[in-house]
Amino acid sequence: MFRCTFDCLGFGFDSKTDDYKVVRFLTNHIGEYEEEGLATGNSDYLILSFDMASEKFSTLPLPKFCVSLAQCCLQLLDFNGLLDAIVYPREGTEKSFDLWVMNGSWIRQFSIESVPGVERPLGFWQNGS
Repeated sequence: MFRCTFDCLGFGFDSKTDDYKVVRFLTNHIGEYEEEGLATGNSDYLILSFDMASEKFSTLPLPKFCVSLAQCCLQLLDFNGLLDAIVYPREGTEKSFDLWVMNGSWIRQFSIESVPGVERPLGFWQNGS
């Protein structure tokens, strides 16, 4: 039995065609086998990206930040024109926030130690911006 379920939508701008595009993400289910697309056989998680101009998908590995995504929260963002990831633990009151930058490979840019009462970051800004 084959079925396809709707997972989420992506929205972006193609500067080459000066047009907006919508990408629909689906998960295929074939009998008992479920094809996820975001995890490889060795439990390394990947970021799925879509190039609006070429209309092709590609993958990037996540930074080696914790044991599993079940233990950490991950927020992707653009910081100084590069793909970044803010990573912090899901549980506990002592939370540090790490900013990882993808510039050919993942590099931890900086870490902010626990701030009392802060559950999650909203983002990072440059001074004065």
